[in-house]
Amino acid sequence: MGFLFLIVVLGVAAISGFVEAAIVSAVAMLSYNFFFLPQVGRFTIADPEDLAAVLTFLLTALVASHLSDRAKRQALEARRRQQDTERLYALSRSILLTDASRPIGVQAAQNIAQIFELPTVMIFDAKTNSTFLGGVAGAEGFEARLRQVVVQGSHLRDAAADFDIWPIALGGSPIGALGAVGMQAPDGAVQSILNLVAIALERVHS
Repeated sequence: MGFLFLIVVLGVAAISGFVEAAIVSAVAMLSYNFFFLPQVGRFTIADPEDLAAVLTFLLTALVASHLSDRAKRQALEARRRQQDTERLYALSRSILLTDASRPIGVQAAQNIAQIFELPTVMIFDAKTNSTFLGGVAGAEGFEARLRQVVVQGSHLRDAAADFDIWPIALGGSPIGALGAVGMQAPDGAVQSILNLVAIALERVHS
């Protein structure tokens, strides 16, 4: 029965997580004590060997649950990194294959919004003083903040609107800013996006 309870705990850890598995471990330990250890029907342990068995069961269940939960989180992180890599590849390909007959800034903003599934993306080109919008939702009132980020050269976040603005630099000099609503990509992926947008804006300038 102890091994059966342990299998149940491992199943919960694999499906849910460590917290749920820890709760199930405690419930399984108490059930094991109440129904199978002398004196049956009471939460008492008469034999010290039974006490050692119960504690060993609980420790094994918790350790196994922790390892299962960590493996699950590592698998999710690996899938997320793979997804970010695929999105960056798609963005770089779309920027390289931009249509010269249409504004490159508009295409870049639209591609970022589509590939990263964002409702709003804004790109500000400081050299031409132009703002390009991508996505399905507007972003009224944020253009001044994009210009502010170009001057400050630092990241700006509006938590209430879930809106982030990053400076775009090329060769150490600020050339614009990128704003996005709901961006969940890690810092490394965001920096790669900024580099790709900088290349796109430099193509416009050239």
